Amino acid sequence: VADGIHVAGHPMVVSRNHLKINVRQNGRELECIGFGMGHLAGPIQAESGRISIAFVPTLNVWQNRARLQLKLRDVQIR
Repeated sequence: VADGIHVAGHPMVVSRNHLKINVRQNGRELECIGFGMGHLAGPIQAESGRISIAFVPTLNVWQNRARLQLKLRDVQIR
């Protein structure tokens, strides 16, 4: 769990209903994916403050490139 997270950029809905956001805290920016959480893109976009997230860190490998990605379990909009 991480509290007081800044959303970097705009939340996106990808595929059918998956939320994709970049988050920033303590000078580090990471990509997050929330499967089945596309409905949260609008409320996150409307909120100018911070969010809290529950996540599982995963290694995303695509086109032979590996990077850390947070798999969202829950999002709390503050």
